[in-house]
Amino acid sequence: MCVEDTWGSDVTTAALLHLGASTNPAGLMNVCDLVLPRLDETAPVRKDGRIAPPEGIGLGVAPDPDRLGKPVIYLR
Repeated sequence: MCVEDTWGSDVTTAALLHLGASTNPAGLMNVCDLVLPRLDETAPVRKDGRIAPPEGIGLGVAPDPDRLGKPVIYLR
């Protein structure tokens, strides 16, 4: 399995890393870790060719609301 998305962010990268970590290594080719745009400066980044899923609640990332921009739609 090759775990990728068409474009990343800290949120999608966290989801991909969690999926990759829960996949049998025998069936895992790679996990994409293109982390742009940066929405959480404390989210994991690749170091020495490796990256691990973030720890914490949910996906383990906390996006900065100012970096998300204005909502496109408001739900009541």
